[in-house]
Amino acid sequence: MTLATRLAIAMILLVAVAVSAVGWLSHSSLERALLPRVLDRIESHSRLLASQLEAHANGARADITTFRSRASARGLIDAHFNNGVDPVDHLSEKTWRDRLLTRLVADVGANPAYAKFRIISADGTEYLRVDRSGADGSVRSVPDDALQNKDDRFFFQEAIKLSEDQVYVSPVDLNVDGGVVQMPYVPTLRVAGPLYGSGHRLFGIVVVNVDMRQVFDRIRISIRPGEQVYVVGRNGDYLVHPDRTREFGSQLGTPTRWQNEFPHFAALTGSTQSASEAVQGSDGKPGGTAIAPAILAEDQWVGIIRVVPNAAFMAPAITIGRTTVTIGLVAVLVAAVLAVLLAQSLTRPIGRLTTAVEAIGRGKEAKIPVDASGETGMLARAFARMVEETEAKTSALEHEVEERRRTEAARDQLAVRERLFSAAVESSDDSIIMQTLNGSIIGWNAAAERLYGYSAEEAVGQPTSILLPPDRHEEGKDYLQRIARGERIEHFETVRLRKDGTPVDISVSLSPIRGASGEIIGASGSARRLTDARQTERALQQQIEERRQLFDASQDLIMIMDSRGHIVQISPSCEAVLGYRPDEMIGRSGVDFIHPAHLDQSREEMRALRRGGSPKLADTRCFHKDGREVWLSWLGNWSDQANRFFFVGRDMTEARLAEESLRESEQLARNIVETALDAFVQTDDRSTILNWSSRAEELFGWRRDEVLGRNAVDLIVAEGERERVKVGLARFLETADGQTLNRRRELMVRRRDGKEFKAELSVTALRRREGILFNVFYRDLTDKIASEERIRHAEKMEAVGQLTGGVAHDFNNILTVITGTIEILADAVAREPELVAITKMIDEAAGRGAELTQHLLAFARKQPLQPREIDVNSLIIDTAKLLRPTLGEQIQIESVFEDENCVAIVDPNQLTTAILNLALNARDAMPSGGKLIVETGAAYLDEIYAGANDVPPGHYVLIAVSDTGTGIPANMLARVFDPFFTSKGPGKGTGLGLSMVYGFIKQSAGHIKIYSEEGHGTTIKMYLPPGKTATAVGEGVTPAPIEGGHETILVVEDDRLVRDYVLAQLHSLGYVTLQAANAAEAVAIVATGKPFDLLFTDVIMPGKMNGRQLADALMKTRPDLRVVYTSGYTENAIIHHGRLDSGVLLLAKPYRKSDLARIIRKALSA
Repeated sequence: MTLATRLAIAMILLVAVAVSAVGWLSHSSLERALLPRVLDRIESHSRLLASQLEAHANGARADITTFRSRASARGLIDAHFNNGVDPVDHLSEKTWRDRLLTRLVADVGANPAYAKFRIISADGTEYLRVDRSGADGSVRSVPDDALQNKDDRFFFQEAIKLSEDQVYVSPVDLNVDGGVVQMPYVPTLRVAGPLYGSGHRLFGIVVVNVDMRQVFDRIRISIRPGEQVYVVGRNGDYLVHPDRTREFGSQLGTPTRWQNEFPHFAALTGSTQSASEAVQGSDGKPGGTAIAPAILAEDQWVGIIRVVPNAAFMAPAITIGRTTVTIGLVAVLVAAVLAVLLAQSLTRPIGRLTTAVEAIGRGKEAKIPVDASGETGMLARAFARMVEETEAKTSALEHEVEERRRTEAARDQLAVRERLFSAAVESSDDSIIMQTLNGSIIGWNAAAERLYGYSAEEAVGQPTSILLPPDRHEEGKDYLQRIARGERIEHFETVRLRKDGTPVDISVSLSPIRGASGEIIGASGSARRLTDARQTERALQQQIEERRQLFDASQDLIMIMDSRGHIVQISPSCEAVLGYRPDEMIGRSGVDFIHPAHLDQSREEMRALRRGGSPKLADTRCFHKDGREVWLSWLGNWSDQANRFFFVGRDMTEARLAEESLRESEQLARNIVETALDAFVQTDDRSTILNWSSRAEELFGWRRDEVLGRNAVDLIVAEGERERVKVGLARFLETADGQTLNRRRELMVRRRDGKEFKAELSVTALRRREGILFNVFYRDLTDKIASEERIRHAEKMEAVGQLTGGVAHDFNNILTVITGTIEILADAVAREPELVAITKMIDEAAGRGAELTQHLLAFARKQPLQPREIDVNSLIIDTAKLLRPTLGEQIQIESVFEDENCVAIVDPNQLTTAILNLALNARDAMPSGGKLIVETGAAYLDEIYAGANDVPPGHYVLIAVSDTGTGIPANMLARVFDPFFTSKGPGKGTGLGLSMVYGFIKQSAGHIKIYSEEGHGTTIKMYLPPGKTATAVGEGVTPAPIEGGHETILVVEDDRLVRDYVLAQLHSLGYVTLQAANAAEAVAIVATGKPFDLLFTDVIMPGKMNGRQLADALMKTRPDLRVVYTSGYTENAIIHHGRLDSGVLLLAKPYRKSDLARIIRKALSA
């Protein structure tokens, strides 16, 4: 075979192999490079699709959660559970439902993802529904007749079981309408929550159907050609699949499990992690798969799977491969043609090339045919380049040998330098220590041995902490950290410890030690012991630094001036004191900052300093930068050596303001003392009076100038108290017991006229350098004691009134039986005169007892009053007519009227009785005759009198009854209104007359006052509320004849004797009766349904209910019930503020048969 043929075949094979290798390597490299990028891309895209899915569905959960708090939803539920009307806004359930439907139609219309929004009642029936079943898919509210029952649907059964704050999210499935899967298919996610009313009452559930078609379609079109995307559910179903017949297999009867087709992702079901995987495809080539989770409505898990086959992402590589094959074929053909042409031109140049090679082999000069054409020329040129490269490599090898020789020489020189360096380190007078970054010593020269006392053997390997005092350990760590960062530390002065424990002052420099690659591996430090001169210099620098720090840190103003008064230096505190920075003041004259009024004073003080005057200067007013004035207190000095003034100024502005405030406070205290209602006396520890207020002048009668300097104990303390006060003062001064002062005390003191009175003292002690000051406030207790006495008297009268009222109640029950039965007995013995006389005597005694109980009730203010506006003058004129025959001719009656008409609000009957009682008392006080004067008029009680006598101030009607009798002794005046108190002899009075008048006046909202002087007579003044227009006084009613009836009366009386008497009298009048001993029995009788026409009840009864409460309870079911009350003492059941309640019929005990018959008939006939 010829050379040309062999060359042609060789070139063709070479080109074919080269083209094939390049194509295979390119395809393989491209596949390895693209696959990781494809996995990242599809995983990121899967996560993006997952986020779109979540965004599509998550709004539904928020709408369900907020729906429960909507006003329309709450109103609808509240109206539903309250008979169809909302108890708060009073709107009907239908109104709320219409409002809610309007709102839901707007919400569904605004959210394209919502297919339905509905409320399902607790029984499973749709309460309302909004969907897109209108024309062209428009939103509408579904009519009531189209609402369906959903109690068998899984989402209803799950949601109805939840608590108030929970939300149910269903898996995504195909929507079912009327039990049939909706066509075309509608993938749907349902979000639901329970609806509760007040009291945790279940109303139903609210459901949102989220249409997933739109988002699923976006997912299908989001991938590139040749790729696949799947959406999978937790149950194994495909929700999105390239083959749509495989979607929702479980619901359509063709169940699938995507985990079987993607087993490498099966473990991630329900997980929140995304993943990607290179998986071998059906063609045996690697492809990319990725999965990303989506949590729909924060609850339902679905996965998005992306699949990219090898052919999809390697399509560019396949195209490149085909292009490479085409190019390779063309290259092979071209190589064949060229091989034939070149073979022919190779023979001649080959000879020349052979000759040249042989010459080179012999070391002779050879001429290589580099100008030959074709392959031979190329070979010749290549051979020539090889020869050149050989010569170059030979030259390089020779150069390398030369460099090696130089390196060896440098290494020897370096070793010499290292030996020289070691010798220099060892011979250095400075201590040189090398250490690692963790502080271990690795180098130690002889100077270090001399400085620290440790030999190299002892020190190397030890931590540098053996040289550090305990308080310098942190300093050593800090310096090593700085060295590790590459810093150099020059000449810092510190202290180290020698081996014997003595400290040594040194100056240290540290620098980092670097390794072969430049990293820092340790530190080298050189240290030199400080000399005495250096220590002195260092101490001086330290002193200068300390003074500089004091200068900079001083809050006081430090200022240096030259001899002309210009500022040379000033401390930074000038900015805080005067508002100027130091650079703004330096070079300026002090005159620029001093108030003009103080300039002359300042200049004189500076001249005095130069003459050696006092360094304490007067306070000076200076100007702040903002224009306000600042007071500075100065200390100054002059230095002849420095030719400078030195000043230290302290800001006294606040102190001066404080002094001013103190003066104002003292003035305020003086004003308070002078205007106080209590007397103020200030004494020292010897009781000498130092201060005496104007109120003290009024209280004690001495002027201020008369008492200052006198002894307070001797002057104003009552003689009987002085020794006790002096002993207490001495004990306090001896023990300094503050407890003796921390309370108020009472003390008998005296006025200038010698009159003693009780005062209340409040004492405080103030300790001063000069001694103790006592501040004493005196309060006159005279009025307070009188007021307390009046209160005690009023409380005593109230207590006696309560007692007498209770006695009167029981006594009236007894008298009721006695007076009633006497009438019966009198009728029975009408034909026996002796027995008639006895019954009359008993009847009179019972009448006196009844009168006595009325007096008791009047004093206790428990009698029922019927006040009205009456003309008091007319009543007195009529009463005087009754008095004339009673008082006798020896007593003259005189009426004195200030005005023609005098109208008061009072019970006329009780007022007449009161005047009669006073007139009878006056008669008894004038046994030899005299004058009785009855006066009327207007009176005004001012605040002072009213406060002292416990009566409201204002206008009153005055009735004064005066006599010229014997008067009342002064020691008896305080007791004249007490019940049963009398100054008459035995058997001449009950002692209830004045007490009855007192109780009646008080019950009438009035006031009574007695004035009497023994031997001169008595005046009793009664003050009553004034009226406007008098009403006519009734002339009396002729008693109607006793009349009975046949009605049924329910009698409620706790006293058995009284109850039996009432029943007997009612039976005698023809009435039918029911009886009960208390309110509970009465209620039980009424509950049995027994009919009755009138309730006759006692007011005060034992048990939980009194008579008034019983009547009120029965009137709730019988509002027309007629009631008659009876009582000897009503408390406040039917009488309030002394007046009988309107519309109340009261039969007061004791009463007779005729009284009972009339009031029963009156009540039944009303």
